[in-house]
Amino acid sequence: FFAEKKEIVDISYPGDIVGLQDTGSFKIGDTLTEGEILNYKGVPSFSPEHFRYINNADPLKSKQLFKGIDQLMDEGVAQLFTLELNGRKVIGTVGALQYEVIQYRLEHEYG
Repeated sequence: FFAEKKEIVDISYPGDIVGLQDTGSFKIGDTLTEGEILNYKGVPSFSPEHFRYINNADPLKSKQLFKGIDQLMDEGVAQLFTLELNGRKVIGTVGALQYEVIQYRLEHEYG
Protein backbone atom coordinates (compact mmCIF):
# COMPACT_ATOMS: atom_id res chain seq x y z
CA PHE A 1 0.00 0.00 0.00
CA PHE A 2 0.92 3.60 -0.66
CA ALA A 3 0.51 6.36 1.92
CA GLU A 4 -0.18 9.01 -0.71
CA LYS A 5 -3.17 6.99 -2.01
CA LYS A 6 -4.89 6.15 1.27
CA GLU A 7 -8.62 6.47 1.75
CA ILE A 8 -11.00 5.56 4.54
CA VAL A 9 -13.33 2.64 3.81
CA ASP A 10 -16.31 1.37 5.77
CA ILE A 11 -16.44 -2.08 4.18
CA SER A 12 -13.79 -4.53 3.02
CA TYR A 13 -14.25 -7.83 1.20
CA PRO A 14 -12.28 -11.10 1.15
CA GLY A 15 -9.04 -10.47 -0.67
CA ASP A 16 -8.94 -6.74 0.08
CA ILE A 17 -5.79 -5.39 1.66
CA VAL A 18 -6.53 -2.79 4.32
CA GLY A 19 -4.42 -1.04 6.92
CA LEU A 20 -5.57 -0.66 10.50
CA GLN A 21 -4.34 1.76 13.09
CA ASP A 22 -3.08 -0.50 15.85
CA THR A 23 -2.54 0.46 19.47
CA GLY A 24 -0.85 -2.85 20.22
CA SER A 25 -3.98 -5.01 20.16
CA PHE A 26 -3.14 -7.04 17.04
CA LYS A 27 -0.46 -9.67 16.54
CA ILE A 28 0.80 -11.51 13.43
CA GLY A 29 -1.77 -14.09 12.40
CA ASP A 30 -4.79 -12.36 13.97
CA THR A 31 -8.00 -12.63 11.97
CA LEU A 32 -10.87 -10.16 11.98
CA THR A 33 -14.37 -11.47 11.31
CA GLU A 34 -17.93 -10.33 11.69
CA GLY A 35 -19.20 -13.19 13.83
CA GLU A 36 -17.96 -16.30 12.01
CA ILE A 37 -16.17 -18.90 14.10
CA LEU A 38 -12.92 -19.78 12.32
CA ASN A 39 -10.58 -22.64 13.11
CA TYR A 40 -7.21 -22.87 11.38
CA LYS A 41 -3.68 -23.83 12.31
CA GLY A 42 -2.28 -20.31 12.13
CA VAL A 43 0.94 -18.82 10.84
CA PRO A 44 3.91 -21.20 10.63
CA SER A 45 6.80 -20.58 12.99
CA PHE A 46 10.36 -21.49 12.06
CA SER A 47 13.10 -22.51 14.44
CA PRO A 48 15.91 -19.96 14.76
CA GLU A 49 19.32 -20.91 13.42
CA HIS A 50 21.30 -17.81 14.45
CA PHE A 51 21.69 -16.55 18.02
CA ARG A 52 23.19 -13.38 19.52
CA TYR A 53 23.40 -11.96 23.00
CA ILE A 54 21.88 -8.56 23.74
CA ASN A 55 24.60 -6.24 25.02
CA ASN A 56 23.40 -2.92 26.39
CA ALA A 57 26.15 -0.33 25.93
CA ASP A 58 24.21 2.38 27.80
CA PRO A 59 22.51 1.27 31.04
CA LEU A 60 20.59 4.57 31.12
CA LYS A 61 18.72 3.43 28.01
CA SER A 62 17.74 -0.01 29.33
CA LYS A 63 14.04 0.82 29.38
CA GLN A 64 14.11 1.99 25.73
CA LEU A 65 16.09 -1.07 24.67
CA PHE A 66 13.76 -3.59 26.27
CA LYS A 67 10.64 -1.76 25.08
CA GLY A 68 12.00 -1.91 21.53
CA ILE A 69 13.01 -5.57 21.87
CA ASP A 70 9.56 -6.49 23.24
CA GLN A 71 7.77 -4.71 20.40
CA LEU A 72 9.99 -6.24 17.72
CA MET A 73 9.46 -9.72 19.19
CA ASP A 74 5.68 -9.12 19.21
CA GLU A 75 5.92 -8.29 15.50
CA GLY A 76 7.56 -11.66 14.89
CA VAL A 77 10.92 -10.26 13.76
CA ALA A 78 12.79 -12.77 15.94
CA GLN A 79 12.48 -14.84 19.11
CA LEU A 80 13.75 -13.82 22.54
CA PHE A 81 15.29 -16.33 24.94
CA THR A 82 16.48 -15.85 28.51
CA LEU A 83 19.29 -18.06 29.82
CA GLU A 84 18.38 -19.76 33.11
CA LEU A 85 21.99 -19.69 34.27
CA ASN A 86 22.42 -15.91 34.41
CA GLY A 87 19.24 -14.31 33.00
CA ARG A 88 21.08 -13.03 29.94
CA LYS A 89 18.88 -12.27 26.92
CA VAL A 90 19.52 -13.95 23.56
CA ILE A 91 17.84 -13.14 20.24
CA GLY A 92 17.28 -16.01 17.81
CA THR A 93 16.57 -15.47 14.11
CA VAL A 94 16.14 -17.60 11.00
CA GLY A 95 18.62 -15.51 9.00
CA ALA A 96 21.61 -13.30 9.79
CA LEU A 97 20.12 -10.32 7.92
CA GLN A 98 17.40 -10.02 10.57
CA TYR A 99 20.01 -8.75 13.05
CA GLU A 100 20.74 -5.77 10.80
CA VAL A 101 17.01 -5.00 10.64
CA ILE A 102 16.72 -5.27 14.45
CA GLN A 103 19.76 -3.05 15.02
CA TYR A 104 18.55 -0.43 12.52
CA ARG A 105 15.07 -0.29 14.01
CA LEU A 106 16.34 -0.13 17.59
CA GLU A 107 18.66 2.75 16.71
CA HIS A 108 16.17 4.74 14.61
CA GLU A 109 12.84 4.01 16.31
CA TYR A 110 13.87 3.62 19.95
CA GLY A 111 17.08 5.61 20.18
